[in-house]
Amino acid sequence: MSGERPREPLFALVGAVFFLSGSAGLVYQVLWMRSLGLFFGSDMYGVSIILATFMGGLAAGSLVGGRLAERTRLPLFWYGLAELLIGFAALSFDPMLGALDPLLHGFGAGAVELETESRPAYQAMRVGLAVAVLLVPTTLMGATLPLIMRHFARSRSALGRHAAYFYALNTLGALCGTLAAGFLLLPNLGMIRSTLCAAAVNLAIGVGCIALGLRRPVERMDPAAAPRESLPPRPEGEARRRPPRATGRRVAVAV
Repeated sequence: MSGERPREPLFALVGAVFFLSGSAGLVYQVLWMRSLGLFFGSDMYGVSIILATFMGGLAAGSLVGGRLAERTRLPLFWYGLAELLIGFAALSFDPMLGALDPLLHGFGAGAVELETESRPAYQAMRVGLAVAVLLVPTTLMGATLPLIMRHFARSRSALGRHAAYFYALNTLGALCGTLAAGFLLLPNLGMIRSTLCAAAVNLAIGVGCIALGLRRPVERMDPAAAPRESLPPRPEGEARRRPPRATGRRVAVAV
């Protein structure tokens, strides 16, 4: 693959989309941490449980998305589908908490009466509830970066360059989303309308990328292909000045 960015207009457009996706993701993190803090407490254990579940879902999604990216010819379609499902999951977050509220408070009342014996079980209950509401959307978030990279990376030697570009945009978007959630959205719109704004971003991205991805399939990347596959062949009779050097690197990224 040449050093130029492939399909420059599309490359820039998807980069902007991924920036917005990162912004929406961190808006959700701020909103969900606040909701779960109100739901089962914002003590040290509660905050640790929420953050661990959020990051664990991102890690799992990165693994799943990476494996899917190696096998599909429609990575942009799958990326759009992930964004669409993230939006729907965000819209269902508060109703899910409402449905689980009787279970948590019934269990918590027993934990107050028998605090010493029940506290480990109560913490386990909080872990289970956090996983129930956070694991699906965070896993979908984690799968987005490998799928985006795969649409543009035609060889393993290009993975590092594209990973750096999209990861930087996504992280910058996350920074902006965190600031926007804390200083603009929550004070002016509240929880529900802030969630609707972020979900609208995901749904719009999802619909657009699904439509675009179906029209732009890519060639499958052979996992066993040599990392030098993108280099031009050596002319016959050319003297070998130095041994060939591997150019590919495996990239492990967590969003």
